[in-house]
Amino acid sequence: MKIILKQGVWLSEINDPFMEFAASLWEVCERWGDTPTITSGADGQHMEGSLHYKGLAWDLRVWSLRNPAQAADQLRERLNQDGHKYDVLFGDKYHKDHIHVEFDPK
Repeated sequence: MKIILKQGVWLSEINDPFMEFAASLWEVCERWGDTPTITSGADGQHMEGSLHYKGLAWDLRVWSLRNPAQAADQLRERLNQDGHKYDVLFGDKYHKDHIHVEFDPK
């Protein structure tokens, strides 16, 4: 299994939240036989104050996933099963063409 980074994706750091995200993403996508692609880390244009710029948010390509909505649900469940605080967004007006994941301990 592997995780692909789209060309030009910049991860500002490999931190504990990213490692948990990557391990959970791997586990969820392995069930489906999908190869996930990270399309944005700290690069790109995001809303002011976005956690992307702090190395705590990542976007995923959905057209490489068999069932993006179910993958997002399973990823959300897996990431938060240990009491972590990850938001996994897909299907709303801002996240129709990608899955957005952020570590947001609030």
